[in-house]
Amino acid sequence: MKNLTKLEAIKRRRAKWVKALRSGKYRQGSGCLRPYGGRYCCLGVANAVCKLGDPGHALLRLPSLKKLGLSWKQQDHLTTPNDRDHKSFDQIAASITRMKISGPTEKKGKKS
Repeated sequence: MKNLTKLEAIKRRRAKWVKALRSGKYRQGSGCLRPYGGRYCCLGVANAVCKLGDPGHALLRLPSLKKLGLSWKQQDHLTTPNDRDHKSFDQIAASITRMKISGPTEKKGKKS
């Protein structure tokens, strides 16, 4: 992806992530990026298929969020349906496709 603009690279990563969520290849889990038993949360799928290499336990870290064009708030809007509301990966993928591309410009819990 070296010759792509940052925006193009983000769009490609998101498309790959959404495709993986809808593929049925990944078993859904909750609570951490790679739970035991071969299950993934929606962010864990992004970490795996986009090769983010994020060592985070429950949430993606700043460099990974930037690569996906996500803000801290958007990350929270994905973890809640996955972990608390038990929405399907297909439903979460639909949410991702509607999310605007942004970036984590503020620390979690702080307002700009």
